[in-house]
Amino acid sequence: MSRTVILWNVLMVCTLVGASAWGQAGTNSGVIAGEVDDSSGAHIAGATVEIAGPALIGRARDVQTGDDGLYRIVNVPPGIYSVTATQIGFNTSKRQGIEITTGFTATVNFSLTPGSVEQTVTVTGEAPVLDTQDTVVQKILSNPVIEALPIGKSAADYPSLIPGAVAPAGN
Repeated sequence: MSRTVILWNVLMVCTLVGASAWGQAGTNSGVIAGEVDDSSGAHIAGATVEIAGPALIGRARDVQTGDDGLYRIVNVPPGIYSVTATQIGFNTSKRQGIEITTGFTATVNFSLTPGSVEQTVTVTGEAPVLDTQDTVVQKILSNPVIEALPIGKSAADYPSLIPGAVAPAGN
């Protein structure tokens, strides 16, 4: 057998085994899907729906609802789950004991009621210390700035730069 034929056969076997495993992965799991609305029946977009259960590797997974208020969590391993829906401005709603079996889609809908809006603001830092007794404002000019000014270069010319300053008589 030629080397090309052997490589081709190995490639085909790997492809078939991978496709078979991928197909089985989809059948060994379930789906949790549903809708999140408010008490008036309006869809709630951007709500967080979280599932938690011992069968999950990370113990929890979450998704956001779409503009239509719908959510779908796929590839959920068989087991017992709690499903929680949350959104800012609404009370949290939780369903417990949702059982997922192989190939099963559980429909879990939520109707959230308006809750109280709470917000905590923590300010760190200190107010700057202000001197309310002294009104002196100082500014240091660098040499390149002073040299660029259109005045004479003697010390008697510099007081003209200060607002309100008067040069001594005789200069």
